[in-house]
Amino acid sequence: MNSKNTGKLTTEIQELAKKYCWANPSIIVSFEDGKLQTSLETDTGTIIRDLSKKTSRNERTIRYKFFGSLDSSLNKIKEKLEENILNQRCPDIVCLCGSHRLLEQFQEVNLEETLAGNIVLSIGEKPGFNATKKQEKLLVWLHKKKIDMADEVVIIRLDGHIGESTAEEEKYALEERKPVRYVDYKTEYYTNPGEEFDPYGRSEKRIVRS
Repeated sequence: MNSKNTGKLTTEIQELAKKYCWANPSIIVSFEDGKLQTSLETDTGTIIRDLSKKTSRNERTIRYKFFGSLDSSLNKIKEKLEENILNQRCPDIVCLCGSHRLLEQFQEVNLEETLAGNIVLSIGEKPGFNATKKQEKLLVWLHKKKIDMADEVVIIRLDGHIGESTAEEEKYALEERKPVRYVDYKTEYYTNPGEEFDPYGRSEKRIVRS
């Protein structure tokens, strides 16, 4: 048993239990039938025991109980707490804005935000799609509604620039007092092995994260 690791795990569990709104979390270690038992106990509220004397005490409840080595049991308790907090958490909604030409970048940021635990609202687009004037008006209106729904707006920029429509979305988001965050990409010019770099822009180029 690593006492330093045990202390760290105990502190992390107590902080997680408080985040889960459990009062006075305690780690209880004991032996039951010759086995090491580790449990997490918390208060469940004040229980009135004698109304005439108005005495009370906090009822204690065992939340989790595991047998085995201390560190192993603490890790299991921590995993259960993290799982419950994740299930309890209301995820943030983020809305992605940027040029429709950056479809690969939209997909990359969409995945990052999703894996960060956020609900992602993105653009309706596919390669080769050319919207009619009527469809363009619909898409602009819908994206403003997505911004209205979002807790945060994420703007994808290329080489530090955004287009006119994205600038309008940025302005609208700021007017609606939405937090705005930027994800930057840059154009990188390169040559294939054995080829000479072309200073006039005829070399290969790719878009990479700044």
